[in-house]
Amino acid sequence: MCDERERLIGYVYDECEPAERRAIESHLEECDECRGEIGALRSVRQDLLAWAVRPHEAVWRPFAPAP
Repeated sequence: MCDERERLIGYVYDECEPAERRAIESHLEECDECRGEIGALRSVRQDLLAWAVRPHEAVWRPFAPAP
C-alpha cells in the first residue's frame, strides 16, 4: 500500500497548496495504485454531487418542548 493515499482527498477536492499539488501529480506519474485511487475518489465525488435530496421534514424530534 502506498503512503501517499491520504493526501489524495485534498488533491481531488482542490484543497492542497500548489507545491503539494505538484508533488502529488509527480507521484501519480509513477504510482499505479494512487492513479486508481484518484479515479475511484473522483467517481465517488461525482456521484455525491449528482445526488439530489428532495426537501423533507426533519426526522429528529426533541423529547421535551424548548423552554
